Amino acid sequence: MNNKAFNKTLFRVCAILLFILLNKEINAQPSTLITEVYYDTVGTDTDEEFIEIYNPNSFPVNISNYKVGDHQEKGTGTSEGMYKFLPGTVIPPYGTITIALKATGFKALFGKNPDFETTSDTNPDVPNMIKYGSWSTGSIFLNNAGDEILLLTELDFPIDVVTYEAGSYTGVTSHPGVAVGHSIERGTPTQDTDNCEVDFVDRYPPTPTTLRNIIVSPTSGTVGSFVTITGQGFFATEGIVIDFGTTITVATTTTDASGSFSTIFTATPQPDWGTITVSATGLTSEAKVTTEFNLISLPLLKFDKQVTFSGSATPGATLTYTLYYENIGSGTATNIVLTDAIPDGTTYITDSASAVGTISYSHDGGVSYDTLQSEPVTHIRWELSNPLPPGGYGSVNFEVRVKEN
Repeated sequence: MNNKAFNKTLFRVCAILLFILLNKEINAQPSTLITEVYYDTVGTDTDEEFIEIYNPNSFPVNISNYKVGDHQEKGTGTSEGMYKFLPGTVIPPYGTITIALKATGFKALFGKNPDFETTSDTNPDVPNMIKYGSWSTGSIFLNNAGDEILLLTELDFPIDVVTYEAGSYTGVTSHPGVAVGHSIERGTPTQDTDNCEVDFVDRYPPTPTTLRNIIVSPTSGTVGSFVTITGQGFFATEGIVIDFGTTITVATTTTDASGSFSTIFTATPQPDWGTITVSATGLTSEAKVTTEFNLISLPLLKFDKQVTFSGSATPGATLTYTLYYENIGSGTATNIVLTDAIPDGTTYITDSASAVGTISYSHDGGVSYDTLQSEPVTHIRWELSNPLPPGGYGSVNFEVRVKEN
């Protein structure tokens, strides 16, 4: 191989390795999402605009040196901005961070401070983001006619991109936009299809730091279980429809003035068992939020008893008692124990009990059992060794002789 061919091959290998390493860096990042954007405010946009970021993980995510801004390409901007988070910035599990353009304007509108501001020192209690000048030397200003918001990792890879109206970014569909004073917010905080028209809903009023979500308690149960479902982040006094798996409208309720609700529904039968989707849909906002419920299958045994005999049940006659059992439930029955009493006026016939499982006998009215068949036998017990699946059935029987008067 000549030097030219060798160098060309080496270049290709290095390019492949670089591609693999870069993709590993992207995939190694815990998911962190932009969940709400307020871009066309009721007052002065540069005072009141904000961006909310959410950690959907069950563990903290360190976003030190991550960046957020509205400029698409590195090194080409002067009119739009990109800002870096401070070292040590951590979003707690299921927590949010809100970035306002001005902390003073944000507090005046929402009555609380944001976590960060991009305009320096309007409120000394709120940390300032650091302008990332190598990406863009301008400032964030969310265009009312359309824009793109990028969340970048430490190595400047876009971990999330949100676009609206005329905003454009490769692979991302823009949200069509909302009215003045409304924000766009993810209908389900964890949903990210890169179609902002699907992922985001019209939010009024905006709710920085308050995600629309629902919780069920308990998180698992059987058919017929009472389940409490609570939600927040919906519109004030809007109707809510609760769906449980394939059961449409298992419950309805109305949110309070803060957009929260709590109601109870009953877990209904489903085609399958295990993870069932529970959803709450706002009738005004059309926002739909989902969570999961573990529907547990349980066995349910049905019993029937019959007696047969030849001729008439006169003294000395032999009667055969049969106990039928069937699992009509949804789960497998195990450790089944069947017990039956010897009818008054009869005597158990030795060795007549069905040889199913382990058989024992009681001589004291069912208080205690042993393997002896000595008189008097008052009860018989079968301990079945094999599990009984849903739909499974079987029977046991025994014989008695009618006593003489």
